[in-house]
Amino acid sequence: MLFRLIAVLLLLVGALAYAVWHLWSLFPFSPLWKGIVIGMYVACILLTFVVFGLRGKGLPLPMARIGYIVSTTALFSFLYVFLYFIVIDLLRLCRLLPDAMWHNNWLGVAVLGAVLLAVGVSGWIRFRHPKRVELTLHLTEAQLAKQPDLKGKTIVMASDIHLGYIIRRKQLAQWVDRINAEHPDLVLIAGDLIDGSIEPVEAERMEEEFRRLKAPAYACLGNHEFYCGLDDARRFYDEAGIHLLIDSVAVEQGIRIVGRDDATNRSRRRLTDMVYPDDSVFTVVLDHQPRDVQSPQTIGADMVLFGHTHNGQLWPGNMVVKAMYPLGYGEMQHGKTVFYTSSGLGLWGARFRVGTCSEYVVATLK
Repeated sequence: MLFRLIAVLLLLVGALAYAVWHLWSLFPFSPLWKGIVIGMYVACILLTFVVFGLRGKGLPLPMARIGYIVSTTALFSFLYVFLYFIVIDLLRLCRLLPDAMWHNNWLGVAVLGAVLLAVGVSGWIRFRHPKRVELTLHLTEAQLAKQPDLKGKTIVMASDIHLGYIIRRKQLAQWVDRINAEHPDLVLIAGDLIDGSIEPVEAERMEEEFRRLKAPAYACLGNHEFYCGLDDARRFYDEAGIHLLIDSVAVEQGIRIVGRDDATNRSRRRLTDMVYPDDSVFTVVLDHQPRDVQSPQTIGADMVLFGHTHNGQLWPGNMVVKAMYPLGYGEMQHGKTVFYTSSGLGLWGARFRVGTCSEYVVATLK
C-alpha cells in the first residue's frame, strides 16, 4: 500500500513538472508574471488534497464550497493540460507542428484555452443531462408462481449521488422529480449518497428532498460514507426515510433486497452467510464496489447493482476502471444473474464528465 502511494505521488510530481515546464515555455509573459500565474495554478491543484483531507471542517460553508470547486476544477483541468502537451510534443517530434508556435506565443495560449474550454463545456453538458438506462429483468416461472404481481414492477436504480459542496439541494430536487416521473415501485441506491462531509448536506436540509420520493427507497453504504463518518451517514439516511442495509436483508413488495457493507470494511460479512438460495424469490443485491461477481451467483441473485467507478468520469479513466474491475461499467450476465455497474447520477469533484455520462437505471420485471 505504501509502495503504491509513493509511486502515485512520484507520477503526479513528474506529470506536474512536465506541465509546468511546458506552460513556462508557452506563456509570453515576463518571468515574474509566469511565476505568479503558474504558481497560483499549481497551488490550486495541490489545494485539492488539503480540501479532501479536511473535507471543509472548521471552514465557513461558502469558503469550503469555493475551495472545493476551485481546487477540483484545477485538478481536472491539469489532466487535460498534461495530455494536451503530450500530443503537441508527439506532433512536434513528427515535424507536423512548428516549434516556434509553442514558445512565448499567444496563439499557442489561445489554442490551449480553446481546447480546455471545449472539454469543460462538453463535460458539463454530459453531467447536466443524465442518461436514462433501461433494463429488462426476467422473472422465472417459480417466481411468477409465488409472486404473480411482480410482473410489470418498475425499479429505479442509482448510485454515487455524492451530495455535498458540488451536488446541492437544487440539483437533488431535479433528480427526485425524474425518479418520481418513472412511477417506480421501488428505488435502490448503490452507495456514496454523501460525498465526504455531512455539513453542507445538513445545512441545506437535503433529507427533505428524499422524503418526496413516491416509492420505498433502500440503499447500501459506499466508501464515501466512511469518509463522512458512519454515524452521521446513518442519521442522514434515517432522516431521509431511506432504509440503509448494512450486511442485512429486507423484503419489499415480494422482492428480496440484500445490502452489503462496503468493501472498505474488510471484515464485512460474506454474502453466502447472509442469504440462502431460493429460486422462487426475486433477489437484488446492492454492493457499492464491483469486486465480487462470484458470491451473487452462488446465492442465485437475479440482479446485482454496483457503482463506485463513475465509468472513470474523465477520459481516459474509463479505460483504467475497465482494467481494474471485473465489470467497470455497464451490463453483464452470468447464468441467471444480471450485473450492472452504473456510472452514477452524481460525481466527485468538479461538474464535468468526459467520455462518460451521468445516468440512472430503470429496470422492469417481465
